[in-house]
Amino acid sequence: MKERILDDLALYCDCFISDLKAIRFHQKIRGFLLVKANQYSCEELNYCLSYLLNESFAFPNTKEIVHYVKTAFPIC
Repeated sequence: MKERILDDLALYCDCFISDLKAIRFHQKIRGFLLVKANQYSCEELNYCLSYLLNESFAFPNTKEIVHYVKTAFPIC
C-alpha cells in the first residue's frame, strides 16, 4: 500500500497528510526519508515525492531517491 509512507510521514511530523506540502516540514521530511528510505519500496518513495512536490517521479532505486531528497529538501 503506497499511501502508508504518507501516513507514517504525517505521524512523524505530527500533522495531516495535506499539511506535508508546507515548507515548514521540509527539514523533518528530509530527515525521515534519509533515515527510513530503505524501509519503503521505490514505488512508495516515488509516490511520496510525487505527492509532496506535485511532479511525477520514477526513480529506479533507493540510492537515486536519497540523492534527490538531499537536493530537493536542502538543509537550511
